[in-house]
Amino acid sequence: MLAAGCFSLAVGCAEPPDETQEIIGNLVKAGFPEDDIMVADGKVYVGRDAEVSLAASREMLEAGDTEEQYRTTNLVSPAVTKICINGSTFTGAFSTALDLAIQNYDELPLSFAMARTPSTGCSYTINAVIQPGVVGGSAGFPSGGLPYHTINIGGGLSSYSVDVIEHVITHEIGHTIGFRHSDYYNRSISCGSGGNEGDAGVGAIHIPGTPTTAVVGGSLMNSCFRSVETGEFTATDLTGIQQLYGAATSVCKGQTTPGATAWQQYVDGALYLDVNTAACGFTSTPLYLTSLGGNANHWLVQGGTSIYVPTPTGFRVYVQSPGITPQIANDWGMHLNWQATPNNVRQPSLCTGQTAPGVTAWQQYVDGALYLDVNTAACGFTATPLYLTSLGGNANHWLVKGATSIYVPTPTGFRVYVQSPGITPQIANDWGMHLNWQATPNNARQPPRCTGQTAPGATAWQQYVDGALYLDVNTAACGFTSTPLYLTSLGGNANHWLVQGGTSIYVPTPTGFRVYVQSPGITPQIANDWGMHLNWSAQ
Repeated sequence: MLAAGCFSLAVGCAEPPDETQEIIGNLVKAGFPEDDIMVADGKVYVGRDAEVSLAASREMLEAGDTEEQYRTTNLVSPAVTKICINGSTFTGAFSTALDLAIQNYDELPLSFAMARTPSTGCSYTINAVIQPGVVGGSAGFPSGGLPYHTINIGGGLSSYSVDVIEHVITHEIGHTIGFRHSDYYNRSISCGSGGNEGDAGVGAIHIPGTPTTAVVGGSLMNSCFRSVETGEFTATDLTGIQQLYGAATSVCKGQTTPGATAWQQYVDGALYLDVNTAACGFTSTPLYLTSLGGNANHWLVQGGTSIYVPTPTGFRVYVQSPGITPQIANDWGMHLNWQATPNNVRQPSLCTGQTAPGVTAWQQYVDGALYLDVNTAACGFTATPLYLTSLGGNANHWLVKGATSIYVPTPTGFRVYVQSPGITPQIANDWGMHLNWQATPNNARQPPRCTGQTAPGATAWQQYVDGALYLDVNTAACGFTSTPLYLTSLGGNANHWLVQGGTSIYVPTPTGFRVYVQSPGITPQIANDWGMHLNWSAQ
């Protein structure tokens, strides 16, 4: 990092050694402009302050052409849970500024803690070095899942305020965990001069939810600093670091007791269940998702994914099946699996939302049927995630079918169709009917969450009886050693919103589960002609 318009790294004049030549060659192949690659004291820099090691330069080539792979290889691994910084030579204003910079990171809910040495439990230690005569700083990019090993802080910053020194240190730490300059594409924005540091689709990947353009003072990661810097993250800085390293959002899950669930008779052929989630400790109402568990007949029960009276400490569901009583339900082993997550989570591994109760944009499809297009663009996904849903409201929505069947999923949204005799958009909103949803990457293997999808058009549906199928889902790749909680939704391109049973779980084990579904005349061939498949999440 440089003071605006006052400093640049000297370019070494001696013939670079072979390792340096390889780094330079790798950077050029990765798309960095030659005029932005500098050598000083035998070290190679891009962006004037980000040192690139041989290993990091090789990883840029290994990353290939996809942004996602580069992001994976050149960020800090989740295995790094505490980053320590050795600033033993820092005194006075530099020592104070280092403490403040570390605090900038450590006070955030990130996947790693940060502390100054001496400290216990350090996964990795970065050395902080005072570089005499320099006004600015330098660092490097992560390699092998570890932060860069050194930040160099210019001794010439002694004439600046503690806030400015804090700014520079925080900036250089940002490089060590994988952040590029916010104005990499035009350094003149913050420096007054300079061009593009280089992108090539591998070196400067836009972080979802942050601006694609830079402004003076808009980010602590701008190339050059001003004398009026505060040393604190901006709002967009906070969004960026939360996107990359935000601690896994608190997800709470549970299961009522199989065979002894406190079902209550509501009316003939209908039960209700109050679920206590107080142990989760939520202070605001989370989003609840559910599935029905059991060992017999619960795939024919309707209503278990419709949520009533949600609060921070619980919710209610109503279910219906001809002649059902609490005793019969428990004889079936019928119980409720549930998951609670905060609303409006925006993380790469989890995004959640809810349409507006009472003013959801339901559209008439045909008589007695509606559809709803849900916009998930704010999640920032670049590949289509898996969507799971539940229906919220205050009246009658437990009698509505179809809300857990997903249509036209894309990175930015999906559609659901629902049916109930005589329903209209106005009636639905009078009931407060709305959709709760969760989006997670497909094939996630991020303990404790694992996700998957059976093959659209080629799912191994099996005939159970006339008009009914079953499907055995293999989750062995998740590596669970105890049985997780399974949640599901049905995917497809035609008619699967009329299919019942896809959210009722049978024979759950650490390596899989079964579902049964019913629809008049359905066969495995018909199901696959509809593209019908199962989306699932295990936790």
